[in-house]
Amino acid sequence: MKKNIIWRKWTDPLVKQIKSIEQEGSEVSGPPQAVLYTPMGVLGCVTDTFVANSFDFWMMYTNFSITPQIAQIIDNTHGVESLDIYTKYRARIGFPTSGLFDVEHVMQQIKDRIVFLDRQSQNQQLTGLSEDLTKKAIETRDKLDDKFEYWAMLVLPNGNIEVMCSNEKNITFDEKVKVLKTTEQCVGGKLLISND
Repeated sequence: MKKNIIWRKWTDPLVKQIKSIEQEGSEVSGPPQAVLYTPMGVLGCVTDTFVANSFDFWMMYTNFSITPQIAQIIDNTHGVESLDIYTKYRARIGFPTSGLFDVEHVMQQIKDRIVFLDRQSQNQQLTGLSEDLTKKAIETRDKLDDKFEYWAMLVLPNGNIEVMCSNEKNITFDEKVKVLKTTEQCVGGKLLISND
C-alpha cells in the first residue's frame, strides 16, 4: 500500500474565540493575560502574539504509523519549525511565517523523504543481486509504485521478475502474494511487497 499524506490547515479555536470577542466590540480585559513558554520565549495569549499566529500550522494525516524514525525525518526537514504528534496517524506541523520557505514545497519534501525511506529499505533487500538485475528490479519497483496501490515483485535467481499488482487489497491479491512467498522459499530470489 502506498503511503499517503493528507494536509489540512490548522486553526487554533482559542484564536477564533478572541477574534470573535474583538469583532463584537468587547475588549479583552480583566486579570493579567496567560502566557505560553515557547522556544521563542514567553508569548502572551492575545491575538497579536498568540503562538498560533507565530507559525503556519498544518495537520498531517497519514495511512501509516508515524514511527520515531519518520518523526525524525519530519523534524529534520528544512522548513519544519515544530512537530506535535497526536496519534500514530496524525501530527501537527508548524512552518515558519517568515516567507523564507514555500510550505507546499516543504510538505512535498516530507512525503518524498518518507517514500525514499521505504525505497531505501527495499533496495537493501536486493543486496547480493548483480548490478544489472538490481537496476532492473528498482526500475520495475518504481513503475509499479507509481501506478498501483498494492504490488508484489519476485526477483528470481535466473534474472526473471514475476510481478502482480492491484489497486485493491483483496483475498485474490493476498493469495497471489502467498504463492510468491512459497516460490521464494522453494526457488530463492528476493521478494518485495508494496506495504513492506
